[in-house]
Amino acid sequence: MKCKTVRALRTEKTPQNPDGVYPPGTVIDNKDAFWLVKMGVANPEDDECRKAAGMTDEQIAEAQRVYPRTEAGIRPEDFELWDRGVIVGYEENGDYKPGPNWVDQDSDLYEDESEGESDE
Repeated sequence: MKCKTVRALRTEKTPQNPDGVYPPGTVIDNKDAFWLVKMGVANPEDDECRKAAGMTDEQIAEAQRVYPRTEAGIRPEDFELWDRGVIVGYEENGDYKPGPNWVDQDSDLYEDESEGESDE
């Protein structure tokens, strides 16, 4: 059963893999290769792997899309924040690590819209 990695995988260092990294595009021939497909880090390379994974092409694509979120340890209640790029993870104390779309709550976007208006 074979799969092909779609992202770098870090593993234990072995004589066959001394740096402990399988780069994207590595074909893995192993009885458990289907688990890598289910996790979202590989595509099936043969019918045996595809059947064992039991996933449609759409399900495989979705698993690959959400893998970085899983790898980052994002909690389900924060999936939307991750998906929108608001957060990229958590600090050691549990606070959010700001993402590229983070907007500080102290910014002008959060000021009261009625501020500065007068009643005439």
